This record gives sequence, C-alpha cells and structure tokens, in this order.
Amino acid sequence: MDEKSGQGAAMVIIVAIVAAVVTGVIVYVVKPTPVPPEVAELQATIDEQAATISDLEAEIADLEAQIPTPLDPIKVAFVCHGSPADACWIAYHNGADALAERLRNVEVVYRYSVEDIALQVDMVGEEIARGVDALIVSIADATALDEPIQEARDAGIVVIAYDCDDPEGAAGNARQAFVTSSVTGGGLCYDTGYLRGLLVGDYMSDYGLTGVDIFRPNEGPGATWSEAEKEGFRDGTAEKGYITGVDYFEHEIEAGYDVAIAEERIRAYLVAHPETDLLVPVGGCTSIASVLAEEALGMEPGELPIWSWPHGEVDARGIESGLVIAGVTDSHSSVGAIALYEAVMAVQFDVGPVDVTLPLVVVDETNIDVWGPGWTDLLY
Repeated sequence: MDEKSGQGAAMVIIVAIVAAVVTGVIVYVVKPTPVPPEVAELQATIDEQAATISDLEAEIADLEAQIPTPLDPIKVAFVCHGSPADACWIAYHNGADALAERLRNVEVVYRYSVEDIALQVDMVGEEIARGVDALIVSIADATALDEPIQEARDAGIVVIAYDCDDPEGAAGNARQAFVTSSVTGGGLCYDTGYLRGLLVGDYMSDYGLTGVDIFRPNEGPGATWSEAEKEGFRDGTAEKGYITGVDYFEHEIEAGYDVAIAEERIRAYLVAHPETDLLVPVGGCTSIASVLAEEALGMEPGELPIWSWPHGEVDARGIESGLVIAGVTDSHSSVGAIALYEAVMAVQFDVGPVDVTLPLVVVDETNIDVWGPGWTDLLY
C-alpha cells in the first residue's frame, strides 16, 4: 500500500467513527423519554377540565344572549288633591312604592295639592311638560281636571283615576280607567257613606232613637268626593227608614286636612254642643281627629258613638277602646299598587287600563285584630 492509499483508508475510518458517534447522539436526543403515569393522569384531567370550561363558556354566551336589553324608564306621577300627612294617601302611596321597588324601570313621584284644585291642575300641567308616561290622578272636582287630562291623553300619556272619579265617569272625563273600592258601583266615597248610613240606621232602630243630632266634621265641604259621601250616607239611612231633616239632623263644620287642627275644631264643637248624639266624620283625617278629640275630653265608650272612615293606628285604637262602633274601609295600598301596575302595563305593553273595583269592609270589635296591624303600618 502506498502512502496515499494509507491516508485514504485512514480518512474512511475516521469518517466512519464520526458518523457512528453522531448517529448515536441523534438517536439519544430524539428517542422519546417515557412519561410518568401520574403526569399523564394530570394531563388528562387538564384536558377534561379545559373541555368543561369551553362548554360553560358556550352556555354563558347563550344565557347572555337571552338577557333582555335594559328597559327604558317609565315615569309615573301620582297627582292627588290630598295631604302628604293624611293616613289615607300615605297608605295609597305605600302600596305603589311596594310595587315600584320590585320593578326595574319605574320612576314614581307623588304630588299633593291639599284640596287646592287650581294647584292640582297646575301640577298635572307640570307633569305633562316633564314628559311623564302615565298620570294617576284623584278627580275631586266635576270639571276642573277635564281639560288638563284631555291634554295629557292627546300627548299620549296614560291617565288613570284613583280614590275619586268624575261624577259622570268616563263620559265626563278622558281618564282611561278608575281604580277604587265599592259595593254598589257608586265608588269609594259614595259607598263609604252608604254603608255607614246603613249602620247608623240600624243603631237608631235598635235604640229607638228619633230627632237625633249627628255631628259631621268634614275635611272638604263642597268637594266632589265629600258630596258623594253625604249622598251615600243619606241614601243608606233612608233605606233604613230615616230621613235627614226629619228623623235626624246633620251638623257640619269644615275641619280641614290637618289632623291637629281638625282635632281642635272637633273638640271645640263637642264642648259647645253637648246635645250631640252621634259622630260620623267625613274623611279619614276627621275620623282620626274625632277619636283624638274624644280621648282628649275623657269620653267613655258609648257616650258619643263614632262611625269612622278608618285608615290608621288611631282608628284601630278607637275601635278597640269602644269609642268607635264601626268603620268602613278598603285596602288603600292595594288600590295604589293596582293603579301603578295598570299604568306600567299600558305604557310598556299597550295593555288596558281597565276599571278595577275592590270591596269595602266593615271593621268593628269582631275583626279589628285582623285590620289593626295593617293600619298601624299604613299598609293594608
């Protein structure tokens, strides 16, 4: 072998050695390393949880798609002729508030004109200008609210009457519905008078009374609602065979809408007229004030019987103590809630509104335990 051949053979040997070494290294590098069983188990768990998360994300996306878009707020204004201190109106509006708290898109405001009908008319106009969606109005005047309510209807505002209505109902006013309590269909005020007239007639008959002097302290003499109450009272007593001005005589004073003032006026009248036989107040404020007046004078049960128009804790106390023979009441809070519900349904879904009439109830010593707690909370 010559020198060149020896060098070539040596080169071949070296290349072979290098190739063998490199091949071994490559095989070592690319040869899979065995995965421990616990690692494989963890990886499987991770893969399973990832699939679960993916499914949940899909469900969440589906549920989010079902969530309704936020509803536009519905603006509702209660505009009444009463006082914010009167238990009657507190109960009405407590009922509306209880419903409003459960609705996501209702804004409610309460306006009180305190028997100033011209002011109530202005308040209705202000709410129209504010752009309310619904008005819930006590119609305590035969004509004053006709024009502003028609203006509201022309503007597309839902209008519902509560507590008292136009004497001609829908024929006399453009309001769309009336929510009230009644037994004859005459409305809350008429029927409260009517039922108490029946009760007083029975009392006079039971005790053989004639020529009776009945004291009638009135919150708002001449108001539509109080005239309706007086008409109902006279119809009730007439049904029992007793006629005003013949078998009994009514004596009325203006007591007002403030309980303290009404109590003072009633007490002064009773002191000046000890001949008074019966006390039948006209209105919720005067009912409370009548009990307070008799308590202040230290009167005993039966000394001057009261037939009340009860709304609150003092009325309950009067019945429990025996100063009040009986009262005629309704669920004021239910009227407020139903009127608001009807307004929302009409605005949101173009459903109704329709007339709703709840029953009146005679409350006396036999069932005051049922009604008393609600009167205490002014939610009944």
